[in-house]
Amino acid sequence: MSFISNWGPTTLIFVGVVFTAIGGVWSQINQSKHDSKVIELQGKTINNITGGDSFCYVDLVKGVNAFILIHKGEYPVYDLEMQVVDLQTFNPTAPTLPTPLNRVPIAYPNYAAGLNYPFIYTNSNEAQFNFFMQARNGGHTQVLKMKKVNGEWETHITVSRTDGPSSEVIFEHISPHYPPEGN
Repeated sequence: MSFISNWGPTTLIFVGVVFTAIGGVWSQINQSKHDSKVIELQGKTINNITGGDSFCYVDLVKGVNAFILIHKGEYPVYDLEMQVVDLQTFNPTAPTLPTPLNRVPIAYPNYAAGLNYPFIYTNSNEAQFNFFMQARNGGHTQVLKMKKVNGEWETHITVSRTDGPSSEVIFEHISPHYPPEGN
């Protein structure tokens, strides 16, 4: 009986402190899991509003010889504005008006739409276009190189995300019959 009267309250307090500490650690672990889920959901919400790392690019519809705008990524692209430079007809010393600005209010994932830009190259075997695009989530530049192979246009697409003076290639597609560079 003397043990309980001497050490009982102290032992009880010690056990209570241990359980409180374990409960605090367990609560903190659960809270950090919850916090990381909240942060993940906030990131997805921000990406849904801004467009995240999604972008659009332009390709050629073979046989029809028309341009098509294609969405790439998980999130919608908002307020897309695009300017086209046809390098076959571009003359940097001649005063020219810029091409009309194409505007797409929203491009959803898996979105594709024709562009109202003429593609007329019946006497040429090569063409190159630069597309300058700006959206809510930033800007990117696309180079579309085209070469005729066996009477059909083949394409080489390079898309770069532009961030001030630097840029990084974020997408590249070379059609199967596009000849290697230098040919």
